[in-house]
Amino acid sequence: MPKRTLSVSLMTLREIFSAAFAFQLPWFQRAYAWQTAQAGRLLADVSEEMDRPDACRYQLGNLMLAQRDLNRTDASTADANRLAIIDGHQRLMTLTILFAVLRDLEDDPTIKAEYADLIVAAPTSRRAVETYRLAPQPRLTEFLAAHVQREGATAVAPDMDCDAMSETERNIIENRDLLRTELEAADVSIERRRALARFLLDECTAIVRLASSEDWAWQMLRIEETTRLDFTAADSAKASLLGVMAPADRNEAARIWEDCESRLGSTQTYELLSHVRIIGLRRRTSAPIETDLCRSFELDRSGLAFMRDILAPHAAALARLREAESAAETDPTWRDILAARNLMGWINHQSWLPAAVHWLNVRTTSDGETSTFFRRLERLVWLQRIASVDPERQVSRYLAVLSDIDSGAPVDTCASLAVEPKLKARVLSALDAVNFRGRRVAPLVLRRLCLDGEMPPADPSALRPRLTVEHILPQNPPDGSEWLRAFGSMRKVKDHTNRLGNLTLLTAVDNHDAGNLDWPSKAKVLGSSLVSLSREAATVPEWTPEVIRERSRRLTCRLMKEWGLIEA
Repeated sequence: MPKRTLSVSLMTLREIFSAAFAFQLPWFQRAYAWQTAQAGRLLADVSEEMDRPDACRYQLGNLMLAQRDLNRTDASTADANRLAIIDGHQRLMTLTILFAVLRDLEDDPTIKAEYADLIVAAPTSRRAVETYRLAPQPRLTEFLAAHVQREGATAVAPDMDCDAMSETERNIIENRDLLRTELEAADVSIERRRALARFLLDECTAIVRLASSEDWAWQMLRIEETTRLDFTAADSAKASLLGVMAPADRNEAARIWEDCESRLGSTQTYELLSHVRIIGLRRRTSAPIETDLCRSFELDRSGLAFMRDILAPHAAALARLREAESAAETDPTWRDILAARNLMGWINHQSWLPAAVHWLNVRTTSDGETSTFFRRLERLVWLQRIASVDPERQVSRYLAVLSDIDSGAPVDTCASLAVEPKLKARVLSALDAVNFRGRRVAPLVLRRLCLDGEMPPADPSALRPRLTVEHILPQNPPDGSEWLRAFGSMRKVKDHTNRLGNLTLLTAVDNHDAGNLDWPSKAKVLGSSLVSLSREAATVPEWTPEVIRERSRRLTCRLMKEWGLIEA
């Protein structure tokens, strides 16, 4: 039996993305699951560390690699010099996307070639087919090359049906576009991008474990995962927090914890600790929650006071927010809170909660500006999501909201809740984008446009269940159809199919019936729909490029009016 070996090294990204390494994703490796929150966090963390006066090497965690087992059915001779990625797939893929964006934004040929060498594993001038440092699963190979790895690929919109993308493909495109938007922003100079690249390559490190066998590497990873203690996050936090308190305080502190847990449940009680940390510290931190709480609130001396005066009131505020439906039946203010809570929940379930809970705890619903505050907070949540604002910048914005709450200033004078021209411009650009349908937020925007004054449900799919996105101008009109006559070419069809103005919602049955029908027949299907958005679209005599652009403008204006950004 061959001897098993394992080497462990601390390496910079320049060493990892060098000629010494090329990577292969096993066909059974899990999908690329990082979304914009994780990709944005990586960029923000690295940028923040780079900007520190005492900046030092930044640790990116562990990578588990292994020599390829070429007797496996999924291996080939071409894989002989590649290392299998056992653990670290998400980071290596995201870093590949980031390096590709930096390459495509660079003008200097020498520096561009340096960045290209991080992506291309061999000189392309000597090969008929480009060989890339990261080789994904076979079905993803061409997609990754076309949209990330080839020179200039990160600037090209996907030339494929958005609905046909897999979850992995959608994550690649959204993360690519987020990173490109952040790095080509007006306040990011060429020099800063180059400095970021140097910091990434020379100061960002990972612990690389290289095993001599794939099967052995998977066995080690499996042992690590199965031998971890199965202890819920809430149980662990409770034990940690109570453990540092004075013995005389523990029984009463435990009772308060259990009261919170009985009202919120285990998961939400643990999430509340994160919200309380943000409210208390007013900064983002990567330390464990329990560590931050123990240090910041001095739980060794003031543990019971923390439980009684901070955790319990915030738990009560969060519970009121979670139980808003009953209060909304008789109280107009709670009806506004409920509508805002549900709409913000469509976008995400966490980042805005500290601000909402803090308002209810500090200003309470008796404050005459509560309805205005929740409407402004909901607007901010939606605008930042539509504009694809870096998640870490979103967190910074919500931290500023907390400070404005404490100031007691009128809501309409709070800078944190105002919509600056740059944010508004990014929202308008996103809503007018040729590939709007490719954004994850697109179905939510369409459902919002279908509300017709109704109370938004907590779950957007509960709004007329089983609605699907319909492209009014079909994505692939058949040869000889009236669609091609009206639009002139498939190029012009592709320039319009995924615009906001060409989209609506239909039931699955109606969507099937509408299919690729020419406009007069499709208009009848739309006109008989239960969805007002579809009935409105059916009123025009022809469906043309001009109609699509005008409808995009009109729907955008409807949203802007609802958010108070243009006059009604």
